[in-house]
Amino acid sequence: AGGIRGHFTTSMRYIHEGLTLSNSELDKAKREEKRRVLDEGKLTLILDLDHTLLNSTQFKELTQEQHDLLHACIAHEQEELKEGEKPHLYCLRHMGFFTKLRPYAFEFLEAVSKICQPYVYTMGDKAYAKEMAKLLDPDGKIFHGRVISNNDSTSSHVKDLDIVLGGESSALIVDDTDRVWPQNRGNLIRLDRYHFFPHSAASFQQKGQSVMERAMVDEGEPGGNRPVLLDVLAVIESAHRSYFKHGGDNNGEEPDVRTLLVNPARSDLPLSGVKFMMSGVTSLAERSPERHPLRLLASTLGATF
Repeated sequence: AGGIRGHFTTSMRYIHEGLTLSNSELDKAKREEKRRVLDEGKLTLILDLDHTLLNSTQFKELTQEQHDLLHACIAHEQEELKEGEKPHLYCLRHMGFFTKLRPYAFEFLEAVSKICQPYVYTMGDKAYAKEMAKLLDPDGKIFHGRVISNNDSTSSHVKDLDIVLGGESSALIVDDTDRVWPQNRGNLIRLDRYHFFPHSAASFQQKGQSVMERAMVDEGEPGGNRPVLLDVLAVIESAHRSYFKHGGDNNGEEPDVRTLLVNPARSDLPLSGVKFMMSGVTSLAERSPERHPLRLLASTLGATF
């Protein structure tokens, strides 16, 4: 995008190659899409990929022993798959890396697609984004081509809802990094990073904390970390419920998920009047503890902190 307001155009090539809209055209498209999605009883949902829904590592970042272990895990998973189930661990030879989907990724996507219109929005390039979206949604029934990559964003360093069709007041964002959303933090559900591969954990000063380094004990398994995507799903379901069930109680004003996430201000919610103090949920170095899914879940249910 470039120029001043009223003269700029915005490339929307993730929708159709070469598509460019003026400000007025984009605003109109956003309003119409927001109304269409809300009329279907859905919110807009923007999903990050890396460390949020999955974790990838390049072949060169693995030892030969780790490489062999991953191939053995893939073979074992294929043997154990029941009819209709999809694998979570992949060797993508044509791209030179392994990818592991986060536990409950398929269940999460299936559930949110019933109450939200999901987008992928990643800082990765277009080829990577499309490949990952295909792993998560092999039939294309969830994203329907709504995949935004670094190449499509109006900035190469941050993400923004400016190119997402729909309205900010009815959009939720799920991402492991808050700083890439400087204009839209009120929409954010910030989850803990998923590190399956050792190099991934080490690159975030969490050496030894990857699933591979913890005897392959994954999220949701005995001895493992919480099933994070199920926590996030609970927040999304609660926000959706509040938006549509209580939307008419807002003095005639349109409800706003940014308010509902942190201050639903309703006396009939399950945790209304309850004051929470959380300990050990986020690290002391956490920049935005108020965006953690467990805290947001309590907030959407009426708790205060």
